[in-house]
Amino acid sequence: AEATQEIFKYIETYYNTKTRLNDIDLGNKKKIEIVNAFLPVKHLNVDRVAETISNLEKEKAEVLVSSMAFGVDNGEPERAVYEAASCKAIPTTMASDITKLYGLTDIGTPIVKQHNGINEITLYYDLPLFFYFIIGLTFIGWLILFIMFIRSRIHS
Repeated sequence: AEATQEIFKYIETYYNTKTRLNDIDLGNKKKIEIVNAFLPVKHLNVDRVAETISNLEKEKAEVLVSSMAFGVDNGEPERAVYEAASCKAIPTTMASDITKLYGLTDIGTPIVKQHNGINEITLYYDLPLFFYFIIGLTFIGWLILFIMFIRSRIHS
């Protein structure tokens, strides 16, 4: 059991270094300082969540946002962090709730390259397969119509 805990701590430390987020520069010499922590879902429990929140508070975290991949599909891990932070009267939200505010669609993820001054946003859109089918049918329909028009001109 002790060896398992050591392995768990090592994995958590590794992911905390790999998931470190940069501060957000707001311009005018202002920034949002980011502190974050990684909690493996497989080892998520009330004690681990409380310990992590306490550690974030020690690092001067004032607001918490719990987030996970596919949180919209299964928000229970996010909710565990949300509830624990709420019990401590820490302002908190869940990324899945924020996502639901603007809707989760097939349009893709907006990418913003943030810097002082004018920022650029690039939107990617993956076309559904049926779109190509409809375009093909439309093209064939116009082609048939054009051929019928030419035939009627030749025969008259």
